[in-house]
Amino acid sequence: MTRRLPQESKASLLQKNLPSSRMMMRPERYLELIRTDSVVRLQEKGVDDRLQTLKLGFDQNRPAFDKARQAVKFDENALRADMERLQGIDDPGARQAATTQFLQRWSGTIDALRNATGLTGTERTGGATFAGMQLKGGVLLGDASRVDTSTSQVVYQPLALQSRLSAIRANLKGKQTAGGGGDVGTNKSALQSDPTKGSTPAAGPQQLTLPAPFTSSGTSGSKNKAFANNGFLYAEGKTTFVGSVQSRSFITQSLAVPAGVNRVSVSANFSEFRWSLIVAVILGYGNVESILNLRVMDGSRVVASDRISLKRVSVPAAGWVQESGTETQSLRCEFNRERPGDIVTYTLIAELEIWAGGGGLLGAHTDVSTTGKIASFDVVLYS
Repeated sequence: MTRRLPQESKASLLQKNLPSSRMMMRPERYLELIRTDSVVRLQEKGVDDRLQTLKLGFDQNRPAFDKARQAVKFDENALRADMERLQGIDDPGARQAATTQFLQRWSGTIDALRNATGLTGTERTGGATFAGMQLKGGVLLGDASRVDTSTSQVVYQPLALQSRLSAIRANLKGKQTAGGGGDVGTNKSALQSDPTKGSTPAAGPQQLTLPAPFTSSGTSGSKNKAFANNGFLYAEGKTTFVGSVQSRSFITQSLAVPAGVNRVSVSANFSEFRWSLIVAVILGYGNVESILNLRVMDGSRVVASDRISLKRVSVPAAGWVQESGTETQSLRCEFNRERPGDIVTYTLIAELEIWAGGGGLLGAHTDVSTTGKIASFDVVLYS
């Protein structure tokens, strides 16, 4: 039986789903909220701790760096001038070409300085911090992997993704949408167009695919880009000599969930994300990382999330690396609803997060950029 809602509740819910509504999650509001959200701060602390660990390793092994500086003869003024030129180039393509020339000139010197320190990159820096990475040429490489702990309010052990999809297809077979318009499947408008028409969902799981155009987009970082009309994301970060930077680009999608839904599963399909990174450390330390995030927000709170590192590079003493690659990833999280009897509009966030930082005796040049698309959000609603 369909439970009728008071007219005021209907109007309130419709306002939440109008693009012009002030109650919708605005990009600037999202950026404000995640600065203080405990879940996000815990995730970001893991990245920041890596850079701080590298700095600690540098500080505690300073004599080895001073010794290497005296042992290797090179023109420090020329090296600094070349790094300053890199710092002044804004165009990513031109900067990458200039960095290639920089490494052609200085990579031998960097290798000689690393060898002169006698350091392996694990002295007093807590080798466990870099578990799962491989040390090669003074560089600690981390490939695509889950980072930190994904968060969720789910209190049961979920099925593996393939098993769950098989179960969903079996449950959905032969069933119809609430409006009786055919088999349940990928249906963006079934609950999105007017979720007030019928507060009791159809029997069994309901699956929705939400492709572009999405609700909104936003960025932090003057060079970053995000477009809600096609899901395109671009983010970059760079530092020279000393410093750190974090930037992000994100897509938001409103999801109106009717009363009677107890559990929600959300997946974000990230398509062909291409990352490019350059790290050149001259007696110091450097760290860059490119991360994909999926977050589900209920008002101002993150209720579920997933997070994966596309690429992570740390240089603990002296070294250089220039790499690029392509990744296609799907992130997924689930949560039990606190108020299953209410109609609630959640905000789905697909985000590209960039970190770059370094410092030390002669500094570091760190540069990372990533581009790609969010193809769709897949949602399953469980009664």
